[in-house]
Amino acid sequence: MNQDLTEVRAQVGSWDKYRFTADVNRVITDKWAVRTNLMIQSKNDWRDRLWEDKKGFHITTSYKLTPKLTARAEFEYLDTRRVISV
Repeated sequence: MNQDLTEVRAQVGSWDKYRFTADVNRVITDKWAVRTNLMIQSKNDWRDRLWEDKKGFHITTSYKLTPKLTARAEFEYLDTRRVISV
């Protein structure tokens, strides 16, 4: 992708449900770009003991070495807690 991009979303629902996501892409130079995705989610349910929490992010960078060769590095982190006893 050769253009800057920012997308942010927030969702709220019944039973303690919420979700926040962000997607940010930045072109640093004509050969180098950085992109990150963030996510936070919490979810409950009307049933006993059904719960889910998620937090995470993904970051990537790319550098165009030649017109046909691009170097890319990525890192992802996810923290999940899940309790289900239905």
